[in-house]
Amino acid sequence: MIKRVLIILFLLISFIRANSQEFNFGFQSGIGTYSMKGLKNINSEVPQGLPFDTKLVADFPAYFYFRPTMLIRFNNFCLGLVYSFQSTGSRISAKDYSGEYRFDMKVKSNAPGIYCEVTLSAVDNFRFNLYSIIGPSFSNLETKEYFNVADTVLRNANYKFKAQNFYIEPGINFLLPLKAFSFGINLGYLVQFGDQAFYTGNNKKNILFDTKNQVSVKPDWDGIRIGLSVFYNLSN
Repeated sequence: MIKRVLIILFLLISFIRANSQEFNFGFQSGIGTYSMKGLKNINSEVPQGLPFDTKLVADFPAYFYFRPTMLIRFNNFCLGLVYSFQSTGSRISAKDYSGEYRFDMKVKSNAPGIYCEVTLSAVDNFRFNLYSIIGPSFSNLETKEYFNVADTVLRNANYKFKAQNFYIEPGINFLLPLKAFSFGINLGYLVQFGDQAFYTGNNKKNILFDTKNQVSVKPDWDGIRIGLSVFYNLSN
């Protein structure tokens, strides 16, 4: 089976190289901002149910994303596949001589996508491009709540949730080819669409629910994406 897959992959790459000007493999990494409105609402409600003061240490801050990319370029048009990984999280905590409290949420997304790019201008081999990525987003959320008083653990709970939605990311990039390599910088904005809330287990009705606002909670990856990329032209 593996041998057949390798043969098909080899034939596909050979076909692409024969019928396109460039076949590029690259990697992009940068910083993303993540809205996470529903999860931030939960963070604002948790301290209200506690009989002691807490501190919001982190509330889903901007964090790194990683994106391997495979592209086929035809003159001023580019088409390809990307795979994005991004993550962020939050922590509410309190600690003194009598005990410790922590409430952590960590959320991550694996998002394959179809990449499309159009060159708007090219000066001295320097390209200014308009791009768009669209695809599904598979999100995973893990919550941990820990409460210890006088060396006695009163609560130690761990829950896992997941959700599938979709996204589109339009943006611009600047690309500078140098022999077999190309170096670029991109600026885009990701917009998530889809209504699936976080659910646990295999039951999509067993959802994460915000009881105060009476709404289900879903991932919200909306935000800016700014990154650097490097590509290698396999057609050389």
